[in-house]
Amino acid sequence: MKRRDYLATIGLGVAGLLAGCIGSQENSPTTTTTAGEYYGPTSENSTNVDLRLRDFTDDGIADVRNNASSPAYNHLLENIDSYTREAVHYMGTVGQVTKLDREDNYYFLVATGDSWHNLLYASWVGDTVHRGDEITLWGRVLGTETYQPVQGSQRTVPALAVADIDVERSNS
Repeated sequence: MKRRDYLATIGLGVAGLLAGCIGSQENSPTTTTTAGEYYGPTSENSTNVDLRLRDFTDDGIADVRNNASSPAYNHLLENIDSYTREAVHYMGTVGQVTKLDREDNYYFLVATGDSWHNLLYASWVGDTVHRGDEITLWGRVLGTETYQPVQGSQRTVPALAVADIDVERSNS
């Protein structure tokens, strides 16, 4: 993640120096964001998205919850570019959970629609979620993420930055 940002910054800096437009307001790559706001390139290849953790503000959570749609899983996956940055809402069962360095940072898989074939790859800053928890989540679509399961071939699934979770039934 940091490597991509570094290379992008260096590339833009060199290109700007060559073009003589460093400091130009309209060409500046610098973007100011607030917690929970989507950040990163506005036109990123939607495969292999760097899942960046977003610590949503209370207003950001309310915005996602109030504006979330629930597209059918296959429709979301097939039309991922039109949903990128959009608020979505899903119910499902938590699968594999990866806890990151900080106490409240997680990546996890969610099986939606009672099917382990319909997986979402989620990043979350918040309370612990456990494998087997039944949850309702609200988040923003980041694109797709490709991962290697323990058995079988690579899978490409929708990737979400989760703004809020309600645990309907806990497995802890």
